[in-house]
Amino acid sequence: MVAALTAIIVFASVVPFQVPGAELGGDKFGHLFAYFALALAGAGIVTADRVWIVILRCLLLGLVLEIVQGLWIDTRQADWRDMLANSAGVACAWLIVRGGRSSWARHVEDWLRRR
Repeated sequence: MVAALTAIIVFASVVPFQVPGAELGGDKFGHLFAYFALALAGAGIVTADRVWIVILRCLLLGLVLEIVQGLWIDTRQADWRDMLANSAGVACAWLIVRGGRSSWARHVEDWLRRR
């Protein structure tokens, strides 16, 4: 699931298409939600002591994709507000998992197995 989410985010970030309303900042919720989902999914499969690595990788992915958009994709442009929305999504996920709620996917799997 994490790999699929990452692939979707990368694809959506580099494919030359324009999201309706993006020029007015209407795509920011999409950025926030995508990176929230990615960070939450990633934190769900690691132990608590490795959550910071997931958070850092999500932040770096957002930064690198914005740089790529700015430098190498003519039909896309880098936007610091996109990076802010990406970071806000990651921060929201971190707020959920930081209190010992990492590895949530393992707990769900164990619960489903017991049913």
